[in-house]
Amino acid sequence: MFFSEEARLRRLQPATGIGDWERYKTFRRGIEKIFSYLLKVEIYGLENVPAPEGEIRELDYYPPQYDRDGDAAIDTHPYVLVPNHMSMFDIPALGAMKRPKAIVGKAPFAMTPIVRLWFFKRGLVPIRRKKDFRSKIKWLFYLPGWLMVKWRLSVTYTPSEMWAVCQAALARGIPVEIYGTGSRSDTETKLGPFVLACKAGVPIVPVAISGCKKRKRDGEEITRVGLVRRRVVVLIGEPIMPVCIGEEKVPEDVLTAMIKEWEHQVYQVLLPEADIVRKRKP
Repeated sequence: MFFSEEARLRRLQPATGIGDWERYKTFRRGIEKIFSYLLKVEIYGLENVPAPEGEIRELDYYPPQYDRDGDAAIDTHPYVLVPNHMSMFDIPALGAMKRPKAIVGKAPFAMTPIVRLWFFKRGLVPIRRKKDFRSKIKWLFYLPGWLMVKWRLSVTYTPSEMWAVCQAALARGIPVEIYGTGSRSDTETKLGPFVLACKAGVPIVPVAISGCKKRKRDGEEITRVGLVRRRVVVLIGEPIMPVCIGEEKVPEDVLTAMIKEWEHQVYQVLLPEADIVRKRKP
Protein backbone atom coordinates (compact mmCIF):
# COMPACT_ATOMS: atom_id res chain seq x y z
CA MET A 1 0.00 0.00 0.00
CA PHE A 2 1.15 3.52 -0.80
CA PHE A 3 0.51 4.80 2.73
CA SER A 4 1.53 1.62 4.55
CA GLU A 5 4.05 1.53 7.39
CA GLU A 6 6.52 -0.38 5.21
CA ALA A 7 6.31 2.29 2.49
CA ARG A 8 6.84 5.06 5.06
CA LEU A 9 9.97 3.42 6.46
CA ARG A 10 11.28 2.81 2.95
CA ARG A 11 10.91 6.50 2.08
CA LEU A 12 12.72 7.49 5.27
CA GLN A 13 15.74 5.21 4.78
CA PRO A 14 17.94 8.03 3.37
CA ALA A 15 17.01 10.32 6.31
CA THR A 16 19.90 9.27 8.55
CA GLY A 17 20.89 12.76 9.69
CA ILE A 18 24.27 12.31 7.95
CA GLY A 19 24.57 14.62 4.98
CA ASP A 20 26.38 14.03 1.70
CA TRP A 21 28.71 16.86 2.55
CA GLU A 22 30.93 17.03 -0.53
CA ARG A 23 27.97 17.66 -2.81
CA TYR A 24 26.33 19.88 -0.24
CA LYS A 25 29.20 22.36 -0.43
CA THR A 26 28.15 23.32 -3.97
CA PHE A 27 24.51 23.56 -2.91
CA ARG A 28 25.39 25.75 0.06
CA ARG A 29 27.40 28.16 -2.09
CA GLY A 30 24.33 28.70 -4.25
CA ILE A 31 22.08 29.27 -1.23
CA GLU A 32 24.61 31.68 0.29
CA LYS A 33 24.77 33.63 -2.96
CA ILE A 34 20.98 33.98 -3.07
CA PHE A 35 20.58 34.97 0.57
CA SER A 36 23.57 37.32 0.49
CA TYR A 37 21.24 39.84 -1.16
CA LEU A 38 18.71 39.46 1.67
CA LEU A 39 20.77 38.83 4.82
CA LYS A 40 23.99 40.09 6.32
CA VAL A 41 24.85 37.42 8.89
CA GLU A 42 27.30 38.04 11.73
CA ILE A 43 28.24 35.16 14.04
CA TYR A 44 29.76 35.63 17.48
CA GLY A 45 30.77 33.13 20.17
CA LEU A 46 32.41 30.44 18.04
CA GLU A 47 34.75 29.81 20.96
CA ASN A 48 31.76 28.32 22.81
CA VAL A 49 31.29 25.56 20.23
CA PRO A 50 32.60 22.25 21.70
CA ALA A 51 35.93 21.40 20.11
CA PRO A 52 39.26 19.78 21.10
CA GLU A 53 41.14 21.74 23.74
CA GLY A 54 42.79 24.84 22.41
CA GLU A 55 40.99 24.70 19.06
CA ILE A 56 38.36 27.10 17.71
CA ARG A 57 36.48 25.80 14.71
CA GLU A 58 35.87 28.66 12.32
CA LEU A 59 32.97 29.11 9.92
CA ASP A 60 34.64 27.13 7.14
CA TYR A 61 35.37 24.07 9.30
CA TYR A 62 34.84 20.64 7.74
CA PRO A 63 35.75 17.24 9.23
CA PRO A 64 38.88 15.72 7.67
CA GLN A 65 37.19 12.31 7.41
CA TYR A 66 33.58 12.35 6.26
CA ASP A 67 31.72 9.22 5.19
CA ARG A 68 27.94 9.30 5.02
CA ASP A 69 27.60 5.50 5.09
CA GLY A 70 28.78 3.11 7.79
CA ASP A 71 29.22 3.47 11.53
CA ALA A 72 32.72 4.97 11.74
CA ALA A 73 33.14 8.19 13.73
CA ILE A 74 33.18 11.29 11.53
CA ASP A 75 34.09 13.89 14.11
CA THR A 76 34.56 14.42 17.83
CA HIS A 77 32.75 16.64 20.34
CA PRO A 78 29.12 16.39 19.13
CA TYR A 79 26.45 18.60 20.66
CA VAL A 80 22.79 19.58 20.33
CA LEU A 81 22.42 23.05 18.80
CA VAL A 82 19.25 24.69 20.19
CA PRO A 83 18.40 28.13 18.71
CA ASN A 84 15.31 30.27 19.10
CA HIS A 85 12.94 30.32 16.12
CA MET A 86 11.42 33.61 14.97
CA SER A 87 11.45 33.56 11.16
CA MET A 88 12.05 31.37 8.13
CA PHE A 89 15.35 33.25 7.72
CA ASP A 90 16.66 31.50 10.85
CA ILE A 91 17.51 28.46 8.73
CA PRO A 92 19.87 30.16 6.22
CA ALA A 93 21.26 32.31 9.05
CA LEU A 94 22.38 29.18 10.94
CA GLY A 95 23.65 27.71 7.69
CA ALA A 96 26.40 30.34 7.75
CA MET A 97 28.15 28.21 10.40
CA LYS A 98 28.98 25.70 7.62
CA ARG A 99 29.26 22.80 10.04
CA PRO A 100 27.92 19.37 9.02
CA LYS A 101 24.90 18.65 11.21
CA ALA A 102 21.62 16.79 11.35
CA ILE A 103 18.66 19.18 11.18
CA VAL A 104 15.28 18.26 12.66
CA GLY A 105 12.68 19.85 10.37
CA LYS A 106 8.98 19.80 9.56
CA ALA A 107 7.10 17.73 7.00
CA PRO A 108 6.86 20.19 4.05
CA PHE A 109 10.60 19.84 3.39
CA ALA A 110 10.03 16.11 2.77
CA MET A 111 6.72 16.12 0.87
CA THR A 112 8.04 16.68 -2.68
CA PRO A 113 9.73 13.46 -3.91
CA ILE A 114 12.85 14.90 -5.60
CA VAL A 115 13.27 17.68 -3.04
CA ARG A 116 12.78 15.14 -0.23
CA LEU A 117 15.70 12.98 -1.35
CA TRP A 118 17.85 16.10 -1.78
CA PHE A 119 17.16 17.30 1.77
CA PHE A 120 17.56 13.81 3.24
CA LYS A 121 21.05 13.59 1.77
CA ARG A 122 21.84 16.98 3.35
CA GLY A 123 21.00 15.89 6.88
CA LEU A 124 17.26 16.60 7.23
CA VAL A 125 15.43 14.51 9.84
CA PRO A 126 11.68 15.16 9.26
CA ILE A 127 9.41 14.88 12.28
CA ARG A 128 5.62 14.86 12.53
CA ARG A 129 4.11 17.45 14.82
CA LYS A 130 0.86 17.65 16.76
CA LYS A 131 -0.59 20.10 14.25
CA ASP A 132 -0.22 17.40 11.57
CA PHE A 133 -2.79 15.34 13.49
CA ARG A 134 -5.02 18.32 14.24
CA SER A 135 -5.21 19.16 10.55
CA LYS A 136 -6.43 15.61 9.89
CA ILE A 137 -9.66 16.40 11.74
CA LYS A 138 -10.07 19.65 9.84
CA TRP A 139 -9.80 17.97 6.42
CA LEU A 140 -11.50 14.69 7.32
CA PHE A 141 -14.37 15.14 4.84
CA TYR A 142 -12.34 16.66 2.01
CA LEU A 143 -10.53 14.11 -0.15
CA PRO A 144 -7.65 16.34 -1.39
CA GLY A 145 -6.95 17.58 2.13
CA TRP A 146 -7.20 14.08 3.56
CA LEU A 147 -4.69 12.78 1.02
CA MET A 148 -2.36 15.68 1.79
CA VAL A 149 -2.45 14.85 5.50
CA LYS A 150 -1.86 11.15 4.82
CA TRP A 151 1.13 12.06 2.64
CA ARG A 152 2.47 14.40 5.31
CA LEU A 153 2.40 11.62 7.91
CA SER A 154 3.93 9.10 5.50
CA VAL A 155 7.20 11.05 5.04
CA THR A 156 7.97 11.91 8.67
CA TYR A 157 9.42 10.21 11.75
CA THR A 158 7.57 9.81 15.02
CA PRO A 159 9.31 11.56 17.95
CA SER A 160 10.73 8.25 19.26
CA GLU A 161 12.10 7.39 15.81
CA MET A 162 13.57 10.86 15.47
CA TRP A 163 15.42 10.45 18.77
CA ALA A 164 16.94 7.17 17.58
CA VAL A 165 18.16 8.75 14.32
CA CYS A 166 19.59 11.77 16.11
CA GLN A 167 21.31 9.61 18.74
CA ALA A 168 22.95 7.61 15.94
CA ALA A 169 24.18 10.85 14.35
CA LEU A 170 25.54 12.10 17.69
CA ALA A 171 27.28 8.77 18.21
CA ARG A 172 29.17 9.40 14.96
CA GLY A 173 30.14 12.89 16.11
CA ILE A 174 27.61 14.87 14.05
CA PRO A 175 25.86 17.77 15.87
CA VAL A 176 22.07 17.91 15.84
CA GLU A 177 20.11 21.13 15.30
CA ILE A 178 16.67 21.40 16.94
CA TYR A 179 14.76 24.62 17.48
CA GLY A 180 13.91 25.18 21.13
CA THR A 181 10.23 26.02 20.56
CA GLY A 182 9.73 23.55 17.71
CA SER A 183 8.10 26.07 15.37
CA ARG A 184 7.81 29.81 14.82
CA SER A 185 4.27 29.99 16.18
CA ASP A 186 5.00 28.22 19.48
CA THR A 187 6.35 30.05 22.50
CA GLU A 188 6.76 27.14 24.92
CA THR A 189 10.18 25.48 25.08
CA LYS A 190 10.01 21.81 24.12
CA LEU A 191 11.53 18.94 26.09
CA GLY A 192 12.88 17.03 23.09
CA PRO A 193 16.32 18.67 22.65
CA PHE A 194 17.10 18.37 26.36
CA VAL A 195 15.99 14.73 26.60
CA LEU A 196 18.14 13.96 23.56
CA ALA A 197 21.20 15.66 25.08
CA CYS A 198 20.79 13.81 28.38
CA LYS A 199 20.38 10.39 26.76
CA ALA A 200 23.31 10.94 24.39
CA GLY A 201 25.50 12.59 27.03
CA VAL A 202 26.31 15.65 24.91
CA PRO A 203 26.04 19.37 25.76
CA ILE A 204 23.28 21.74 24.74
CA VAL A 205 24.63 24.75 22.82
CA PRO A 206 22.17 27.68 23.11
CA VAL A 207 21.96 30.04 20.15
CA ALA A 208 20.15 33.37 19.90
CA ILE A 209 19.20 34.66 16.45
CA SER A 210 18.22 38.30 16.23
CA GLY A 211 17.25 40.41 13.25
CA CYS A 212 15.41 37.87 11.09
CA LYS A 213 12.06 39.44 11.85
CA LYS A 214 11.62 42.78 10.12
CA ARG A 215 11.88 45.72 12.48
CA LYS A 216 11.81 49.45 11.93
CA ARG A 217 14.41 50.63 14.38
CA ASP A 218 17.35 52.64 13.04
CA GLY A 219 20.38 50.67 11.97
CA GLU A 220 18.64 47.31 11.62
CA GLU A 221 18.08 47.40 7.89
CA ILE A 222 20.63 47.98 5.16
CA THR A 223 19.39 48.99 1.71
CA ARG A 224 21.25 47.37 -1.17
CA VAL A 225 20.37 47.32 -4.89
CA GLY A 226 16.81 48.33 -4.13
CA LEU A 227 16.30 45.48 -1.66
CA VAL A 228 16.15 45.50 2.13
CA ARG A 229 19.13 43.53 3.38
CA ARG A 230 18.59 42.48 6.97
CA ARG A 231 21.49 42.45 9.38
CA VAL A 232 21.20 39.21 11.35
CA VAL A 233 23.20 38.53 14.50
CA VAL A 234 23.84 34.93 15.63
CA LEU A 235 25.21 34.60 19.16
CA ILE A 236 26.42 31.25 20.50
CA GLY A 237 26.17 30.83 24.26
CA GLU A 238 28.04 28.71 26.76
CA PRO A 239 27.30 24.96 26.55
CA ILE A 240 24.86 23.48 29.06
CA MET A 241 26.14 20.12 30.28
CA PRO A 242 23.55 17.42 31.08
CA VAL A 243 23.52 16.09 34.63
CA CYS A 244 21.82 12.73 34.04
CA ILE A 245 23.52 10.83 31.23
CA GLY A 246 22.18 7.68 29.61
CA GLU A 247 19.21 7.23 31.93
CA GLU A 248 16.06 5.65 30.52
CA LYS A 249 13.86 8.36 32.05
CA VAL A 250 15.34 11.78 32.68
CA PRO A 251 14.07 13.33 35.95
CA GLU A 252 11.65 16.18 35.45
CA ASP A 253 13.59 18.53 37.73
CA VAL A 254 16.73 18.02 35.64
CA LEU A 255 14.88 18.90 32.44
CA THR A 256 13.29 21.93 34.09
CA ALA A 257 16.67 23.22 35.24
CA MET A 258 18.19 22.79 31.77
CA ILE A 259 15.25 24.54 30.12
CA LYS A 260 15.47 27.46 32.53
CA GLU A 261 19.20 27.77 31.89
CA TRP A 262 18.64 27.73 28.11
CA GLU A 263 15.87 30.33 28.32
CA HIS A 264 18.03 32.50 30.59
CA GLN A 265 20.97 32.40 28.19
CA VAL A 266 18.93 32.98 25.04
CA TYR A 267 16.33 35.51 26.13
CA GLN A 268 18.06 37.37 28.97
CA VAL A 269 21.76 37.15 28.10
CA LEU A 270 22.25 36.55 24.39
CA LEU A 271 19.37 38.44 22.79
CA PRO A 272 20.07 41.73 24.67
CA GLU A 273 23.71 41.35 23.65
CA ALA A 274 22.59 40.85 20.05
CA ASP A 275 20.81 44.20 20.18
CA ILE A 276 24.04 45.83 21.36
CA VAL A 277 26.11 44.14 18.65
CA ARG A 278 23.60 45.07 15.97
CA LYS A 279 23.84 48.77 16.85
CA ARG A 280 27.55 48.77 16.20
CA LYS A 281 28.69 49.85 12.76
CA PRO A 282 29.61 46.84 10.59
